[in-house]
Amino acid sequence: MAETFGWRVALAEIAQDGPFSRYEPEIERVITLLDGGGFDLHFDVDFEGAAPLAVTETHEPARFRGHWPAMCRLRNGRSVVFNILYDFSRFSAQPHIIRPPQDQPMIFSPPGRQSILFNLAGRFEIKADAQQDGKKAAELAPWDSLQIDLSAGEAPLLSLTARSPESRLLLVGFDPAVS
Repeated sequence: MAETFGWRVALAEIAQDGPFSRYEPEIERVITLLDGGGFDLHFDVDFEGAAPLAVTETHEPARFRGHWPAMCRLRNGRSVVFNILYDFSRFSAQPHIIRPPQDQPMIFSPPGRQSILFNLAGRFEIKADAQQDGKKAAELAPWDSLQIDLSAGEAPLLSLTARSPESRLLLVGFDPAVS
């Protein structure tokens, strides 16, 4: 088993069939296919509720427990995925896929005390404190990410503008778990 952590995100390339990494029982995994033909995960039958999982739809998050022993079978060559891993005993996390209309600013606050915005496709401009004009916008190209940490302050309003019709964003907020 790997080291213990609160949460993390990572890009990974899956180049061949084989076992998936395993984590502690408290780790929940959310995996999103970014590129490639996809794959199937087959879990050890001794784990209750561990039905096979087909990860074949681009930009559709799939969830499973990190300690389930899994074998990966690629469908058609390599795949690239975005991983969200978090300790559900310490954090809650819910990914959202945002498909905003092109060139129409969307105003929102980050969904968690710590948030990740990951650009799945297209181009985005993001501006903090959306009500203040004249601020330079940050740009997110495909597979760029932005981390927002609100542990020391209040949530700003953000203005998010898709700059291409295929723009898709994965947004996940991490909050301390309610005990």
